[in-house]
Amino acid sequence: MFCPPEYVSVAELWKEFIDQHYVRLSTIARQKYCAQTDILSDEFGSPLDYSEDVFLDLISDMDVFAAADDGRVTRLETVLDGGRSRLFSKLSVFESALAARDPQEAGPANYWLYKMGSLSFEAWTDLKCGSASWRQRYPFGVGQSSESAVFHTLPITFERTRFVIPDQPPPWSVDVIDEHFLPRVIQAFAGCALCLSAAQGKRWRVRHIAKSSFLTSLEFSPVAAMQVGRPGKQSQALHHYMQLYPTGQHGTLRSARDEIMRQFGFGVSTKTLSRAIKDADAERTKPET
Repeated sequence: MFCPPEYVSVAELWKEFIDQHYVRLSTIARQKYCAQTDILSDEFGSPLDYSEDVFLDLISDMDVFAAADDGRVTRLETVLDGGRSRLFSKLSVFESALAARDPQEAGPANYWLYKMGSLSFEAWTDLKCGSASWRQRYPFGVGQSSESAVFHTLPITFERTRFVIPDQPPPWSVDVIDEHFLPRVIQAFAGCALCLSAAQGKRWRVRHIAKSSFLTSLEFSPVAAMQVGRPGKQSQALHHYMQLYPTGQHGTLRSARDEIMRQFGFGVSTKTLSRAIKDADAERTKPET
């Protein structure tokens, strides 16, 4: 993908990252999902979706630039409003499947699905069943190769794998809550490639391509696997939640869940997180006897 000589494209870094780490990340994704009984398909995605989420988290705190073909380069804000506005936002699996079913959103001959999701996008068909159908679709030791892997989510502001801002907003961008950020980024920087500076790219490669220490925080915890039922998971989710939001103030449950995953590598559904918070509130307000 094009970038000025003093920059490196995010697309190039993605290719190196996925070639180096996909097998291990795919295993971690399977372990995390299979240890949880209450997470839904629309909240997780495929092992390749998980790998992409990890990659995007690893560059979200870097200076990301939009490079136009005329040589103009502009730095973009990747996270705004305390984490509620994100350049690399994506539709959930459920939302992506609905977009794929809608001819107006999918576009003629699935134009928008291919443009934004790449040829590797595949809509999740079983929207009612979560973990059981996911485990059947992604058994251990099968398909752990990025060449045959698929995505179940659709990006909003970047064309997948190419990491180019689309020429015009995809049909589903009008439904995003953050209408003052993502659609306007697309309109202002249509056709630009996302890049890092060459110096940052070099440091990033040393930290996340040559080395793999970041994987340690993502590794599946046997302790978590030994916890039976939801109370243990609720307790752990609440513990992480209170570490991030000691006053209880936050945006949406989804943003809190995403931040818990990013900070602690702990996957939890919004349903479980909501139950943990409500149970904790009920316990605090229970009359003393």
